[in-house]
Amino acid sequence: MAFHRYGAGVVAALVVLSACTTSVPPSGGAVDTTVPASSVWSPCGDIECAQVQVPVDYSRPDGETMSLALYRRVSTKAPDAAPVILVPDYRWGDNAREVVELAPSHLGSGWTAQTLISVSRRGSEASPMPAGNEHLVSTRDVARDLEFVRTFLELDALLAMGWGTGATALATLAITNPDSIARMVLDAPMHPLTSAEERTTTQIAADNAMVAEAMRWCVSHISCPLHANFAREFNLFRTNSRLGIVDSAVTTAVVARAARNAFSVADPQSFFTGIAEATAGNSASILATAGGGSTAGEVQIACADHSRADTQIIAQQLALNHADTSRFFGLGDDHLVYAQCAGLPEAVHPLVGIATQQDTGNVKALVIVAENDPIVAAGMSTALAEQFSWETYAVPLWRHLVVGYDDAVTQRARDFLLN
Repeated sequence: MAFHRYGAGVVAALVVLSACTTSVPPSGGAVDTTVPASSVWSPCGDIECAQVQVPVDYSRPDGETMSLALYRRVSTKAPDAAPVILVPDYRWGDNAREVVELAPSHLGSGWTAQTLISVSRRGSEASPMPAGNEHLVSTRDVARDLEFVRTFLELDALLAMGWGTGATALATLAITNPDSIARMVLDAPMHPLTSAEERTTTQIAADNAMVAEAMRWCVSHISCPLHANFAREFNLFRTNSRLGIVDSAVTTAVVARAARNAFSVADPQSFFTGIAEATAGNSASILATAGGGSTAGEVQIACADHSRADTQIIAQQLALNHADTSRFFGLGDDHLVYAQCAGLPEAVHPLVGIATQQDTGNVKALVIVAENDPIVAAGMSTALAEQFSWETYAVPLWRHLVVGYDDAVTQRARDFLLN
């Protein structure tokens, strides 16, 4: 996928959101969809913000509600045309506010001709869960939120574009309610109907392929500080780690997390530079690239799609791969994420058991697939497209829906949605 989302923009979004949005209706009662959608939008800088109330638990529609944050950029050319709904990934890439606010630069100026509305997924900082319900954040819950938003905005069907987990939620909506989707572009979706074991096995293979690809990049670029003799230089890093020259905080999990963070933003240089600097005794760069790991909210979201038994299988498979010493480094620390699922409530709405509707194959969808994607295995996205005969668009590694890497991708997405 595209850009790693950093925290400063999120904090700013929260401050502005609390000051400028309107909630409909008051939290705690049955959800009322009779309030006109046009009445809830308020200015938020260059865009507009809103909050709508959705059920915390869709199996109890008359129960407690929560606020879901929406962001809108209104087209000055065709304000009455159907909007494009944007559903970003919960962790990687621009967040819901940024994807609308930065659309002219990140998606391209052509997108300003359409009204754009983004949905901040439940469990995110802008759409927090009520206390005691933090676990109700599964992909199926998000798909139901999208269906609620469609009804609230009085749209017959959605023109939509999603990234990563957002794309997976849109795919889930198409599988369960195909009439709710007019057209959609999915950038790197997971396949909602695959088993946890199959998904993990495919992801491990993709991660290992990404590691090999990154190493090939390093040895072929003189700017990479390890390019002259990769094996020698990386083994020196390992030796200096044992000798205490490398900060003890730079564990194998930290290295793997730094690799994924760097590769996810098409910046392998920062990872290998961090390794070289740590070898020489300065570990600041590699630790900064690794960051602090997954937040409690991100762990909740990862665990919500699987039964506790399945998360144990996932954690075990990932841990075995992480411990493989035949590679110089791994990719990500998801084994630590899924290991935490054992201490959380059992998933209420896991992906297992979704009923496929007959008309799902009639949905017009474009699936963007990048080989060796460092976040979502390309095989998962391809399998999803093949099952429902959806169109695929293969792009080079690190060239997703982001201007500056390949403008042709965003133009292709726009043409598919609007033509």
